[in-house]
Amino acid sequence: FVAEMINAESHIYSKKRYSARKVKVGLKDKLKIKGRNIVIVDDMISTGRTILETAKDLSKHKPKSISCICVHGIFVGHILKLFKHKKIRVISTNTIPSSRSKIDVSKDVVEVLKSF
Repeated sequence: FVAEMINAESHIYSKKRYSARKVKVGLKDKLKIKGRNIVIVDDMISTGRTILETAKDLSKHKPKSISCICVHGIFVGHILKLFKHKKIRVISTNTIPSSRSKIDVSKDVVEVLKSF
């Protein structure tokens, strides 16, 4: 849906979660991402393992950059430092305040609450 809104190409990774810190991701499509800026959209980042595994897979194709946008940024432990080390830019909404909270959804939430 997000990709459609900005007229961008999108692909959906499958994910199998074995534990909070062990996930396996996969993509059936062949990607043409060499030299392209890639944005991963996720609902929530907690331990960050899904993003790390996805970025690891994407990196095989030599993208120009990898960024991630999420709704809920919990960011357990040192995951933000690890993202920085791996050169993965991360931005989240302010539903859970953090240093990565750059998208303010407060007005939207207030508008919904007013309709109750």
